[in-house]
Amino acid sequence: MSPVDRADARLWRSGEEDRTNPFGVPQPACVGCGDCCSGCNFGAKNTTLMNYLPDAVNHGAQIFTHAEVSHVERDGERWRVYYAPNGKDAPGEAGSVTADHVILGAGAKRSFISGAISKLSVILGRMCE
Repeated sequence: MSPVDRADARLWRSGEEDRTNPFGVPQPACVGCGDCCSGCNFGAKNTTLMNYLPDAVNHGAQIFTHAEVSHVERDGERWRVYYAPNGKDAPGEAGSVTADHVILGAGAKRSFISGAISKLSVILGRMCE
């Protein structure tokens, strides 16, 4: 067996059993299929859904989906985020929430930076280098 073959054998060896990951999410064991780079079809790969989001929720974060943010503004020492339902399955009606910290995850769809948001920081909207 060549050194490359030995490295590949180590990469694809699974042998683990299904488990609950450290963030409380049931996670299947690797089956050694080799589809890691294109996305695991068995749920064994660590992903945002399997790790980061559950960890944030475990530490008190609230995650909102099917909502379109219209604007963010200061509300005393906190931030107020204004939103409206977005999508055919979106529940509820327009409203706002307040938070100590707000993370803007922009870029997926029709994202833009304008008005008060653009005055928050000179680095807002720039690619990380």
